[in-house]
Amino acid sequence: MNRPSEISLVFAADLALHLGVNEIVLLNLILSVKKQALDANLRDNLFISPQLEKQLNAEILQRHKAILQKQAIEHTNDKVRILPYLEYFKESYSVNDYMRKFEADLLVCGGKERNSFLEIIFGSAAKKKPERINYPMIVLSDEPVPTTIEDIVLAIDLEERNQDAVDPLIEFSRLLNAHLHLLHVKVQSRDVTNEDIEALRSFAKNKNLVDYSINLLSSQSFEDGLENYVSKAKPDMIALVNPGKGKLDKMIFGDKTKATESKTELPVFICETV
Repeated sequence: MNRPSEISLVFAADLALHLGVNEIVLLNLILSVKKQALDANLRDNLFISPQLEKQLNAEILQRHKAILQKQAIEHTNDKVRILPYLEYFKESYSVNDYMRKFEADLLVCGGKERNSFLEIIFGSAAKKKPERINYPMIVLSDEPVPTTIEDIVLAIDLEERNQDAVDPLIEFSRLLNAHLHLLHVKVQSRDVTNEDIEALRSFAKNKNLVDYSINLLSSQSFEDGLENYVSKAKPDMIALVNPGKGKLDKMIFGDKTKATESKTELPVFICETV
């Protein structure tokens, strides 16, 4: 990432006030000169001497360090302290490693650079299987987002075995006194049934939900159904369970196969990834 997302930091700082959190680790993972060259497919056409590479990396580090410290000072107040942390991105490290290192409970992240952003979250594209992230996270496109969360759409797969994965989102919604829109999208032209309604009611009862609504609809695809519901309900946040790298990529950065804009500008709460 070229620099920390200002929008993500503003969102996280405001969210911390609502949640009663007094410290935020402002983590900036930067790409070395060699890594940037590899990502730009310049490996075979660019030679950088070890001495020049060391010099350029030092300049990158100092530039990012100054930006990071400035952001931390600007957004620290008497209730929330911003702790800047800067290092080079390591392919051997995962989001889970950083979450354990800082003893963090929630990750807020965002950025404009599609490939490096997704690689930092899910691991190298060369890996056959994306990293499993064991912590809840909120992903932002680098667009202005609502900082007051009063309505959250939780997309539920009634066939998902691990329904406990949504527990962090439910606790999050309770702390914010937010209304939960429980949404189930039926795909492949299947009609909504009474069994579907009862399944959502049972889910709400098992999770001891109080402030919620039940919503079911049919659509050609999950993505289209969710997009249509969001455009009508106008929530402040979308919540997903196990969205996968491809689905999250389309939601945050848009679907390249569609002629019209399809990316969301809302924060997306990810309960769990596989």
